[in-house]
Amino acid sequence: MAEDNFEKKVIGLGYIECEISQLTDLILLKKLESTYPIKLISTQTFKDKALAIYSLTYGGGLVSGDSYKLVIKVGENATLSLLTQASTKVYKKRQNHSVVNASVNTSIKIRDFDVIQSLTCYLNQNSLFCLLPEPVTNLIILDWFTSGRMSNGEVWKFEKYCSLNQLFLLKDGDCKDKICIFNDCWLLEDEHKGINSGETSYSDRVKPYQCYGTLILYGAKLDVLKQNILKLNADNIITGKALNLPPLIFSSSTFSNDNGLVVRVAALETILLKNFILNCLDGLQKLIGKNIFI
Repeated sequence: MAEDNFEKKVIGLGYIECEISQLTDLILLKKLESTYPIKLISTQTFKDKALAIYSLTYGGGLVSGDSYKLVIKVGENATLSLLTQASTKVYKKRQNHSVVNASVNTSIKIRDFDVIQSLTCYLNQNSLFCLLPEPVTNLIILDWFTSGRMSNGEVWKFEKYCSLNQLFLLKDGDCKDKICIFNDCWLLEDEHKGINSGETSYSDRVKPYQCYGTLILYGAKLDVLKQNILKLNADNIITGKALNLPPLIFSSSTFSNDNGLVVRVAALETILLKNFILNCLDGLQKLIGKNIFI
């Protein structure tokens, strides 16, 4: 989607573009547009070349049939953090509801009541994008989800969950000439298809853990963070059979000639996973600002 083709009349679209000003050498927000059901708000980071954008949803979440897509462009040497006001909530499928839907290109078969969130990000040289290729572009993505609203009895009850993360390197800035350097997918689907069996078909594969996360880091700016995570992994290797179930388990591995690192983690409680991620990203404050990374 080109900047000039952005139409506010189309629902479920968002566009962010930032760069470093040649006049002031400060970060400049060139474009910030969004339509229902999302709203984008910029905030100060107290870093000259860093910017933070909050992605909000009306009503505190998404309902069945809602979809939106974001397109983001980060200029050379610029840093952008994309944040949310809280964990994005997806509510149960309802009957006879109006659908808010944007056209989202995906290879996954889409049903009318599916909730789709799509993000496309273009990164220039030595830029940093944090969601909390070469030449020396830097990226942090945290993709995590929980079992549901446990207080309402929603523990691994959803019919289907799919999350796809792909990273591409563009050759000479050509979107048509690209190489996939990372391809990762989470897919949980209930094969019972609504049969009143009490448990979803996949629940035994994810229980007793209640929260899962994937942390992706790429680029030379993040080398110190990547080395610290690999050391943490080496210091916590479990050999043989554990007598007691650990409250948190994780693994880490490199990709794209060690330029990238992916961390996969599961925890019994959300707070355990949150504290683990904070530990992994200790030092990120110097890049995006202390008031953004808490």
